[in-house]
Amino acid sequence: MRVRVSPSAPNWRLILPLTERMTLTRCITLTAATLLAGCALSEEQAGRILVSPNKYEFYQCDDIDRALADREKRREELEALMVKAGPGTGAFVSDIAYKPEYLQVRGQIDQLRRTAADKHCDTAPRRR
Repeated sequence: MRVRVSPSAPNWRLILPLTERMTLTRCITLTAATLLAGCALSEEQAGRILVSPNKYEFYQCDDIDRALADREKRREELEALMVKAGPGTGAFVSDIAYKPEYLQVRGQIDQLRRTAADKHCDTAPRRR
């Protein structure tokens, strides 16, 4: 059985020349490789990438304590939301909705602790 194609149907080989099709293929391949490479980062590395290293440089010890308490509270809220989402489909939704902010908050906490140590601040001990 032969399928007849109407003369008005677009011929994709004419519409997208070979070079453009190859460019499109390369673009899709590069995007997929970039997304997969993101999976290779640990949570700690991702947290470091999401926070500027000198973000808290001009904070005083009491400012660091307040910011650290605020960030710890937010981390606990996000962990509770991620646990509430549950396994399976909930874990997928949790990774999309909460994981980026969770990683950023963890990076901020790490950066605040480093800054506190550099400034010899007496911060509360780490809860985890």
